[in-house]
Amino acid sequence: MTCNDCMMDLSCGYCFVDNEGTEISNSSCLPTGTDNPWVSGIGQCNQQTLPGKLTWAYDYCPSPFSWMPMVGLVLYLVTFAPGMGPMPWTINSEIYPLWCRSSAISVATFTNWIFNLLVSITFITLTENLTRFGTFLLYAGLTVLGALVLYIWLPETKGKSLEEVEGLFAQPWCGTVNGADYNTKTIQYVHIRGLNRDGRESELDSPE
Repeated sequence: MTCNDCMMDLSCGYCFVDNEGTEISNSSCLPTGTDNPWVSGIGQCNQQTLPGKLTWAYDYCPSPFSWMPMVGLVLYLVTFAPGMGPMPWTINSEIYPLWCRSSAISVATFTNWIFNLLVSITFITLTENLTRFGTFLLYAGLTVLGALVLYIWLPETKGKSLEEVEGLFAQPWCGTVNGADYNTKTIQYVHIRGLNRDGRESELDSPE
C-alpha cells in the first residue's frame, strides 16, 4: 500500500525510515493509537519518542516536493487578492439596472456563499469517491468551464458609464433585434417645469 492510499483512511498512519530525506525504506501503513493518532497503535512507531531515523507520518506523505504546495498557495494569494478576487464584486456592481441593483447583488452574494457551503460539505465525500487528485481536477474543470462562459457572454465594461453598461446587457445573447438601438449616448434631456410642494416652480431634467 502506498502512502497516498494509507492517508485516505484517517485511522491509519505511515511508519518509515527516513534516510536523510533522500530515500524512504522499511515503510508500513499501520493503524493509529486508540487515544492518540500521533503514534502508531502497533509496531515500532508505537511510542512518543521514535528511535533513530524512524518517522511516523499521520495525515501527510513524505516528499522532497513538499515545499511546492506552500509556494503555490502564497503565489495564489498574492495574485488573486489584487486581481480576480475583487472582479466578481466589481462586475456585480455594474451589470444590474439601478431599479434592481441592491436586490440582485443580494441574490448573487447569497448564491456565492451557498456554493461555498456546498464545496465545504462535499469535499470529504468527493475525496473518498474521486480521490484527492480527482476532486481538484473536478474543481479545475469547473473553473475552466466558468472561464469559457464568461469569455463568450461577458461584454467588456471598461471605460463605460453605468447607463452604457445597462445598454450592453439589454442586448440579446445571440444575434440582434431589428430596429433596436442600445446606444445610450443618444439619450437627450429636456427641461420640464413643475411645481414643488410649496407651489413654487422648479425645473426637472427628463429624458426624451
